[in-house]
Amino acid sequence: MYRTCLQLCRVSCWVFCWVLALCANGPARVHAAEPPAAPAEVLSDAELTDVVFLDPDRGLAIGERGVIWRTENGGRHWRLTPSPMACRLESIFFLDDQRGWIVGGYTQPLTHQSTGVILRTVDGGRTWAALPKLVLPGLKQIQFFDAKNGIVLGQTSDFSPSAIFRTSDGGTSWIPLPGAAPVGWHAGAFQSPQRGVVVGPAGQVAHISGQEMKPAQMPSVGARPVRRVAFGDPGQAWLVGDGGLVLASASGGLTWTMPPAPIPPIVREQMELRALAARGPACWIAGSPGSLVLHSADGGASWETFRTDQTAPLKALYFLDDQRGWAVGALGTILNTRDGGRTWLVQRQGGRRAAILALFSRPERVPLEILARESGSEGYLSATELLSTTSFSPSASTKVPLDERTQAAIALVGGSASDSAWRFPLRETELELSAEATVELWNRAVDGRATQELDAHLVRKIRMWRPDVILTERASPRGDDPLAHLTNQLVLTAVAHAADPTIYPDQIALLGLEPHKPRKVFSTLPPDTPGMVNVATAQLAPRLGSSLADAAQPACGLLLDGYRPAVDQWGLQLVHNTLPREIAVRDVMSGIALQPGSDARRMLPELPPTSLEALRRQAQRTHNIHKLMARSATDPTSGGSWLGAVDELTQGLSRASAGGTLYELAWHYHHSGQAESAADALQLLIDRYPQHELAGPAAIWLVQYYASSEAGSRVRHGTRMAMGDQTAAGRQASYLEPGGEPLSSAQPLATSDPLGEKPSLLVRTRVTTAAAGMNPLDRAHLAHDFGKRMHETQPQLYAQPRLQFALAAAQRQIGFTRQAEAIYRQYAQQRAHDAWWSCAAGELWLMQPSPDAPKPVAHCPRAAERPQLDGVLEESLWQHAQSLELRGGELDREMPAATALITYDREFLYVALRCEKDRAFEYLPARERRTYDADLALNDRVEFHFDLDRDYATYYTLAIDYRGFTCDACLGDKTWNPKWYVAASETKTTWTVEAAIPLSELQTSPPQPRDAWAFGVQRILP
Repeated sequence: MYRTCLQLCRVSCWVFCWVLALCANGPARVHAAEPPAAPAEVLSDAELTDVVFLDPDRGLAIGERGVIWRTENGGRHWRLTPSPMACRLESIFFLDDQRGWIVGGYTQPLTHQSTGVILRTVDGGRTWAALPKLVLPGLKQIQFFDAKNGIVLGQTSDFSPSAIFRTSDGGTSWIPLPGAAPVGWHAGAFQSPQRGVVVGPAGQVAHISGQEMKPAQMPSVGARPVRRVAFGDPGQAWLVGDGGLVLASASGGLTWTMPPAPIPPIVREQMELRALAARGPACWIAGSPGSLVLHSADGGASWETFRTDQTAPLKALYFLDDQRGWAVGALGTILNTRDGGRTWLVQRQGGRRAAILALFSRPERVPLEILARESGSEGYLSATELLSTTSFSPSASTKVPLDERTQAAIALVGGSASDSAWRFPLRETELELSAEATVELWNRAVDGRATQELDAHLVRKIRMWRPDVILTERASPRGDDPLAHLTNQLVLTAVAHAADPTIYPDQIALLGLEPHKPRKVFSTLPPDTPGMVNVATAQLAPRLGSSLADAAQPACGLLLDGYRPAVDQWGLQLVHNTLPREIAVRDVMSGIALQPGSDARRMLPELPPTSLEALRRQAQRTHNIHKLMARSATDPTSGGSWLGAVDELTQGLSRASAGGTLYELAWHYHHSGQAESAADALQLLIDRYPQHELAGPAAIWLVQYYASSEAGSRVRHGTRMAMGDQTAAGRQASYLEPGGEPLSSAQPLATSDPLGEKPSLLVRTRVTTAAAGMNPLDRAHLAHDFGKRMHETQPQLYAQPRLQFALAAAQRQIGFTRQAEAIYRQYAQQRAHDAWWSCAAGELWLMQPSPDAPKPVAHCPRAAERPQLDGVLEESLWQHAQSLELRGGELDREMPAATALITYDREFLYVALRCEKDRAFEYLPARERRTYDADLALNDRVEFHFDLDRDYATYYTLAIDYRGFTCDACLGDKTWNPKWYVAASETKTTWTVEAAIPLSELQTSPPQPRDAWAFGVQRILP
């Protein structure tokens, strides 16, 4: 991938173009950021994340859905304590028997940014209050050293890349530590406010000393997430992680080594270690499955394992002294030992197993609507396991990692647990790997044993959760979805192996996991495809008070980068069954007798007092509204009618549903080319529902939209493309329009009339909008005003770079150059050297150029002639054009060579590509005519991104594949169909493309010398 910046100039002087640091995503309709309070029945099996005891009698355990359990008799009885927050709580700490703190957080929909919460008690945990006016990311650990000095850590944020904060005033204010974390930290342990250790994803371990944070010295642990760290004796520290990882330090965390004695092979090979406690030379370790506790009493010189007689994964351990300890974890499990861990008793548990186990390759494939019905409404305990994880990128990111967002999404729909198989990475969704290529990728990660390791992993999960029903992906023997087919076959094999006591006998003998045979296995069919069992998402879920689609949509907002229309129906195919068939296919759980309050089903909350018939009518009405909006939003004349009827549209809906409906309406308008109507709908949302969870994302979009010169140019251009008559006259042309057949002339572009007299393939129809006459300065002022409003109401979202850089672009247009410069200096001085830093440093460099540019600089010379568009790069202008070599990114093999060329004249921007063919890809000839916005997903292609105002958030995208087929978008809206010309040719070893893009399609005024555009170009080989 090559990313750079482009500057237009009249002479062959060097010029300037910047990287596109972050793509702006389309809106998604979601209804909640912080999860709503859950009834007590749902809290019963909420996963527990931490536990602490103040003395032998008084203790507290915290976890998912804001749950706080409290005991005053050593754990014989646990009672729920009212919590001011319903989000996931991660860590609890007490300074003495009265003063304590809890930290946690939640993920905001669409932006995928986290918001942290801190709760405080001064009465030993009887009552809790949230600290007000915090601007912190999601938090994972808290520790205080006295009444004033404390430290918290968690997710990275735009205002604190280090993800570590200190306080010296008891938590009133928090100061970020300098430095940067890749994607935040999982846990930390501190000997003082100035000295400690933090651990995180992909083997990240850092030592903190004063204001300095540096990587610890340790053996390579690969991609293992490191989960916990703790101090025992002075200077003695332990850390644990997935894949049976255990390391010890005798230097306070500066250096780490393997323990003196190796840990038992069953722990190293078949456990993910998530819980750790240390006292003096002793330590206790547990994880998933939760059937074993590993113990060393002598600093790791020897090890022994103790059985817990239960299998639910354990998340935290706490020892009050060398004998009395507690463990907490999934399904609301609390265990107690009074003999140093040798024997464990269950003190409370919201269930002992899962009724449903969902096994899928990627989180976006999980049928959330089905889980919302079976778990959220009907109370069947469910667990979700992802067979893979997304590739870890070392570049800094402030988005909550996907596995944590998946965990939150599953909890939102009523699921009890979620986990990911860290050993098995997947490439980006754009890379459609075959089943063989996926297994090859996994083999490289696990020394060639991918199928064996995955089989053992799946068998272990099935035996651990003991489900009655398994949901998984569909078989696809024809190869249209190789990842789904691979997942399906792996799961069916594991189902057979899980019931066989002769397969993986160590899981039975040493881990205590008994053989298990599920009653039914269903595979999901493509959305809206009927199956043996069908779940209509418009149906009412009475205990959720909404339809299944609406209940699942908030969770979708946590997983997806943009809005996805609700699935009308999930079809399921029965692929394994032990019940009479006529009973098994009645429904998902038909034929399986599990009473509420049993070992795999929670007690059911009472139905809401609202009339069920009224709820059904409202659910059906909401469903009908969504369908009508989807159908009519493509009509450019419907914008005013829908917005004019907004009162009727939202009448009777809750605040969350009404705001969500406006947001969905805006999305439909944006993606049907009616951006001004989208802006009007979003402004209605933030005006009418300023406290709505989507008001912040709406305001971000509005700032970006009104600051965007690309959006403004399109509105002023005011045109829409429609297909017109085609003639046979143009079928021999040498330069082409993406809208249809070749144009009629084979001559070069003429100087006087570059298009000539040609049969019309496209008809331009004028579309008038209310804001079509708004000039760029008015739009910039509007963006600035929305930014000020966000500063007051959404300070955490206001700090996001994608909003700040858009705001700076608007300020430059207005003439507030000092304010824009202040934004750039803030990011250039405070951030690590990531993409946003280079954007900020590049903007400062543009103000005062020097010999060393912080970003790649490309110069776009003016062409002395016009090319013959035939896909053969023989004209002299290509010899003088700026040449950009595209280099391979994070792929494991060398990318074939590729070069992009770029130049321009008074009327056109010219780009060309010369790409070596990939030997692994089959270059098939085109069998159909060109159309606008062709599906290029499975083809070798190159994407160009042009960000004319350098806001690094909004831009034009022009994509071309090896056949010369194209796809284009403006701010992600594919209804933008500019009139541009493309020709392609190929040999046995290369493919070549030439394109001419009228500058009038990109901006309303001609570019001037030394204009600087941000410019990105990347080749994608599926």
